[in-house]
Amino acid sequence: MFAERLSILPLDVTNESTIEASAKSIRDRYGSLNLLVNASGILSIPDVLQPETTLLKVEKSSLLLTYEVNAVGPILVIKHMWPLLKAGGGTGTDRDVAVVANISARVGSIGDNRLGGWHSYRSSKAALNQLTKTVSVEFARKKDPVICILLHPGTVDTDLSKPFQRNVPEGKLFTKEHSVQKLLGIIDHAKIQDNGKFFAWDGQEIPWKPGSPPACGQVCYYRNSCSIRVHSGFFFIDSAVLTAVVASIRRCCEKASQRTDKET
Repeated sequence: MFAERLSILPLDVTNESTIEASAKSIRDRYGSLNLLVNASGILSIPDVLQPETTLLKVEKSSLLLTYEVNAVGPILVIKHMWPLLKAGGGTGTDRDVAVVANISARVGSIGDNRLGGWHSYRSSKAALNQLTKTVSVEFARKKDPVICILLHPGTVDTDLSKPFQRNVPEGKLFTKEHSVQKLLGIIDHAKIQDNGKFFAWDGQEIPWKPGSPPACGQVCYYRNSCSIRVHSGFFFIDSAVLTAVVASIRRCCEKASQRTDKET
């Protein structure tokens, strides 16, 4: 329908010179960008890469390849497109800012990792999340008219997910059209306060910190500050949490003392 508005440029996220050349082509032809979607990603390649089911199957080559495509590539694309995004801002849209949308995955969440496995893919998406968050902080500090968000598209019926669709619950395997529509809805309504946030396909924010305490022996994260953990028989507690605990104990002691005074 919009073939006259479509320009296809050669870009290999593992080859930075092609990223730089693409940025130059865009600058020469359009002068700016108001949206950048990084959708590069690999999970499996026949005879080359397969998601690991055990630590014994982890290989250096798989880790490096997955990290290069899923994490390093998108960040290098942002680096070279940054001047174009600053020049574009929200021009031509209903937004106040340009948007960088990196396609991530919920399996990259450390707090939500309860199944293990898929070492290369999980860690590469966790790296993408951290790198994107770091870039978003810089954009905010420099007051650039650009925000970075991360998007979890759900399980989409693509070649990437096809070998692993057998265990997808009914109704949770999305068509490409459905997923794109949902993600574009999030992008179109993105605001400056969304900078550095991670959203699921349904618009729900995926928090960086779990909201409830986990089992003993794990790091415990709370909404505002925290960190209590048990390790090797020692108990560590964050100073802010310690202050709150001490204050609570003091109040209890004062109430107990008041009751004792009344009884005597």
